[in-house]
Amino acid sequence: MVLIVKAIAGLLWSALSFNSAIASDFYALNPGDELNIHVWNEDALQRSVFILPDGSISFPLVGRIKAGGRSADGLEKEITEKLSEYLSDPVVNVTVTSVEGNVVYIVGQVNQPGPIAMHQSMSVLQALANAGGLTAYASENGIRLIRKAIKGDREEVLKVRYADLKDGDNLSTNYTLLAGDVIVVP
Repeated sequence: MVLIVKAIAGLLWSALSFNSAIASDFYALNPGDELNIHVWNEDALQRSVFILPDGSISFPLVGRIKAGGRSADGLEKEITEKLSEYLSDPVVNVTVTSVEGNVVYIVGQVNQPGPIAMHQSMSVLQALANAGGLTAYASENGIRLIRKAIKGDREEVLKVRYADLKDGDNLSTNYTLLAGDVIVVP
């Protein structure tokens, strides 16, 4: 009977978290994101946690684990595995409740410089539009996208040709943005 109840609970959690599971396959968690971690039938193991600047979270019985750069699904599996040492067949659900860590920054000659939270995939052109467009003093073809290298601490600088983007002639520099990207508009 207990196994049947746990199986049904697992199916219910799977159904309830179907949309977040799909999104988690495509979204890499970032420092600053908020997560809701729920362990079925364990009131003491229900938490909202923020991913710390170093990319980690802390959770009871699990300790400190890396969350940044991972999917919610992958994090869910690791928490389940670690809780299995203390609980019989834990059912864990990790839901992303805030993507405030998924931010790009726009500086320079735009009408509204500053951080932009990306609640969906965003391109350079979309981010510039979100920043209110370029000022009259902006250098359209001097725009640079600064991106931290995926491995290592180096940064790469990508040229953005705004004149081509706004005319729709050549969209090759309309890069898809990643968390932490900085767009500099001289």
